[in-house]
Amino acid sequence: MSGTKNDDRGIFIGERDGLKEVKPDQKRLAPVVVKESFKTGLGLWPKTNIEFRGAAFPSGGDATIDGLVTIPNILSEFNNRLVGVSHGMGTRDQLPETQLSVAESGATTDKMPEQAKELVRRLKNLVEVDYTQHWIMVIVTIGTEEVCSRCTSPNFTALTNAIDILQAHLPRAFVVLLGPIHVSFPHKLKGNLLKSRCECSREASNTLMEQLSADWKTAFEKLQEHVDTNPFRGCPYFRNTANAHGCQLLSLSEAKEKELLLGVDGKVLKKRRRTPERLYTIAISIVGIAFFVVCTLGTVFYQKSKQGDHGRFEIPNEAQKKFEEAQKEEEKALLTRQMTRGMSVNEGLQKSTRRLTGEEA
Repeated sequence: MSGTKNDDRGIFIGERDGLKEVKPDQKRLAPVVVKESFKTGLGLWPKTNIEFRGAAFPSGGDATIDGLVTIPNILSEFNNRLVGVSHGMGTRDQLPETQLSVAESGATTDKMPEQAKELVRRLKNLVEVDYTQHWIMVIVTIGTEEVCSRCTSPNFTALTNAIDILQAHLPRAFVVLLGPIHVSFPHKLKGNLLKSRCECSREASNTLMEQLSADWKTAFEKLQEHVDTNPFRGCPYFRNTANAHGCQLLSLSEAKEKELLLGVDGKVLKKRRRTPERLYTIAISIVGIAFFVVCTLGTVFYQKSKQGDHGRFEIPNEAQKKFEEAQKEEEKALLTRQMTRGMSVNEGLQKSTRRLTGEEA
């Protein structure tokens, strides 16, 4: 894989020897779009807040070229087997992932790496075509909304990271960079109609838009130079899809994701997740927590057992308890009756004795 630049803000990713042979009918995958709302179809119809992605110029495929001029409809005149064309209305997440446009309304250069990763993910999930065997046209439209909303220069680091992601994962791609729209006055070519329409630039000086345009142009030129200086297949200089099996070079972010460390002897080591110190700390923490729980629960259960009226393993039975109480009451009543009878017998004996004593007298 290699990169080369041209004068039309385009970046080729693929074999240099094969660039001259690229033709419209060789593009099996429809142009895929990365960026802002101008390429999502937002605002194509007045008084609507709907993304008409099927009618967007870079990726829309609704109707035909006779009724709707878009890049996919133009390419369809040469190849009617395009994959990934946008159709219908809705946001990126509402439409099927087989539609490869990952543009988002209101997006800025800060979100370009995330969109590049999403594009690569969708390409890898395609079942209709092997993206590694076909040329892909990636259209990056960025800047118009960012300039109009913030009046700032692009995030060059994010731009570079996004292009690096595409170059690392797409063997054959033609990346087209489209910067901010510059609509000038007929009588003043350096003037920009967006100045009076954007909130951040209305009160600014007349040279603001010129400076912003120059900054964006410089960023795109540096981006082309960045791609052009990448080696072809050399390892360990740059790892790509062509040498991924034999090249073990990783970027710093990739090494962090895989938890790799550089050893003392220069070898790459796998970061151990559980060091002895960490294991000891975990073990001591577990023992401490267990001891605290046992002491707390033991104290609670001991205090409750002291207040109970039956043993720990004795199951109280309310019916049995009532029966025992009734039995006690019955025994008490029986004892009382027996005592009453005994007293009556004693009184009878005393009376009989008195009678006998009186008769003898």
